[in-house]
Amino acid sequence: NGILYIGADKLYALNASNVSQSLANYTLVAGMYGSPTIDNTRVYIITQDNQTYSLNASNISQRLGNYTINSSSSIFSSRDSESRH
Repeated sequence: NGILYIGADKLYALNASNVSQSLANYTLVAGMYGSPTIDNTRVYIITQDNQTYSLNASNISQRLGNYTINSSSSIFSSRDSESRH
């Protein structure tokens, strides 16, 4: 979609052709785990305070929903499982 999503305590949407051009941002209460997951219309992020957020991919300042992850759940990426072998 021509947008680069990066962040830590704030998620930024940047123009992929000109990364000095910020398109939108979303301030997080806690830092992100890993990288955002993107589909056609949404950006998904998991934060260190056990929240999963769904943001509008065209304008990430618009939150579409969130879900609290049970504290007994484990979160890991495929990269984590590869490093265990």
